[in-house]
Amino acid sequence: MSGDIVVTGMGIVSSIGFGVEETFRSLVDMHTGIAPLSVLDTIHKEEFVMGEVKLTHRELMTKAGVDAGKPWTRTALLGAIAAKQAVSNAALSSEELKTTGLI
Repeated sequence: MSGDIVVTGMGIVSSIGFGVEETFRSLVDMHTGIAPLSVLDTIHKEEFVMGEVKLTHRELMTKAGVDAGKPWTRTALLGAIAAKQAVSNAALSSEELKTTGLI
């Protein structure tokens, strides 16, 4: 395999932002996403703080636009949403998407 690798689009879902612009603004404004857990349910909820995306599983499924009848992990949903953002951000044609990879 030869050729250049080019970053054409970006997507991010994090505890400080939903999308590149919102996350960048939070970084510039020095906002933190570290807080007590409020969405994830665990017996360790009171023991530590962490960066949590404040969306429920159902909300993530809606944002990802996936089939609610199929099993989805939270990690897969976060990745799918970020990938959709990256594809949208890249503004590639249908033809260009045929030779596109996502990391």
